Amino acid sequence: DENLQEPPRGGDALAFLRQLRQMQNALREAAAAPSAPEAAKLHSVAKMATLGLLQPGVCPKRLWVPIMFHAIPLLEAATPAFSSSETGFLLEQLYRAVGPNPGGVHSMQLQAVQLAVMRNFARTSLVDFGATAL
Repeated sequence: DENLQEPPRGGDALAFLRQLRQMQNALREAAAAPSAPEAAKLHSVAKMATLGLLQPGVCPKRLWVPIMFHAIPLLEAATPAFSSSETGFLLEQLYRAVGPNPGGVHSMQLQAVQLAVMRNFARTSLVDFGATAL
């Protein structure tokens, strides 16, 4: 079962742990950032680490929902950290992680992630639409 896959061994496992730590540190530092530009820079670092962690084979699918849960501050930021295409990728990975019938998979985390991803997708889609309509 793909949901039971383990992180890659050796150097890949270290890369997984490095990206996870990078994401967590950037999110923590962004929350305490003294200025909006500094927070945006740290959000970008956290975003890239999050997207990297959600690539197939980087970490077990069972960790995807918790990783996305920790990325909610990026999804809820005043200035969206993820583009609409990146948000589409998050939606796709969320569906791959839980399937069509999520059952009891991290139910509270899953609901929070679904709501945050859908809000971000709506906001970024409006920005994309507005930018192309001008």
